[in-house]
Amino acid sequence: MDRIVNESSGLAKLTGKQTFWSHNDSGGKAELYEVDSTGNYISTLSIPKARNIDWEDLAGDRQGNIFIGDFGNNRNNRKDLIIYKLPEKEPEKVKTIQFSYEDQKAFPPPDKERNFDCEAMFYHQDSLYLFSKNRGDKQVKLYVVPAAEGTYSARLKAKIYLKTMVTGADISPDEKKFAVLTYGKLFIFGINEGQINFSNPIFCLKTKRKQTEAIVFLDNDRLLLTNEQGSIYLIGQRAAP
Repeated sequence: MDRIVNESSGLAKLTGKQTFWSHNDSGGKAELYEVDSTGNYISTLSIPKARNIDWEDLAGDRQGNIFIGDFGNNRNNRKDLIIYKLPEKEPEKVKTIQFSYEDQKAFPPPDKERNFDCEAMFYHQDSLYLFSKNRGDKQVKLYVVPAAEGTYSARLKAKIYLKTMVTGADISPDEKKFAVLTYGKLFIFGINEGQINFSNPIFCLKTKRKQTEAIVFLDNDRLLLTNEQGSIYLIGQRAAP
């Protein structure tokens, strides 16, 4: 990965192109960087009305909007969680989706309940799906918020026990499966009749144990991963013989 993206923490595919947006982790500039599949830098997209407190993931919809998740929450004490929504071609028209977790009552909560740090999301059917990093009880929680400007209480939809921390997520172009990236493993879950099922993965693959935090589908069978150490991985799913 080009040195300008020194802590790649999110990936999203550009509309109609074979290149990708990425961004740096907490404290970086309020900018997205266009790169190709080998990490070569192409351009910068500045977002003048945004701040990078702790950007953690990117998502996109079919209308050319980009969603930037400023919801890193290592200490579980943030009350200013934001997702920026902006047209890819008009970044000055940025809107904000502000939210809190419906089941968080203390800021911060007790150590064993510190599971309000989401670092992964994807867009599906006018909603954003957020995955917690399970710093407390190892239960990954899936939340849902509307993908429209406003202030919301993120609805807890499901949870599943995983031994490792979730760092990224994406949905396939045909919307028949979604991927959840963790430190050391990649999980694929199926989507039946448009319903997000977070109970049983249909596929699991061990990956490099580095700070692999960004994932995007290239097509329905291939994924691109990046880590904060500058490496890029291409993963393909073979067709059955």
